[in-house]
Amino acid sequence: MVYHRWFINHNASCPTDKQGKSFERLKQELSLSIEQERRLLQYRRVFHGNVDSISSKMKEERRLLIAELKQQDPDFSRLEEIIERINRLQLEAQKKVAEHLLEVKKMLEPEQ
Repeated sequence: MVYHRWFINHNASCPTDKQGKSFERLKQELSLSIEQERRLLQYRRVFHGNVDSISSKMKEERRLLIAELKQQDPDFSRLEEIIERINRLQLEAQKKVAEHLLEVKKMLEPEQ
């Protein structure tokens, strides 16, 4: 599937301006109809908002992890708690990506 290859090469961590350029390339590669483009753009905004939110939370958790590691005597149970929260956020992000791919797949024709 062309979209799957494109998504792997242009993942959600791309800066916003790159996302716009990447979407233009995707639009051309898949020959999206006007309706497909409209639906995909609308869905992408929601997806990126969700993933950006999770990413911000992970960034904060990593900051807490580093701060705890820098302590003279780091609390291992606190480190474990932070790592568990990071793991949950990463799992949530991966689920969002999988949901996104499945939803986009529904918007495309089989040959796309």
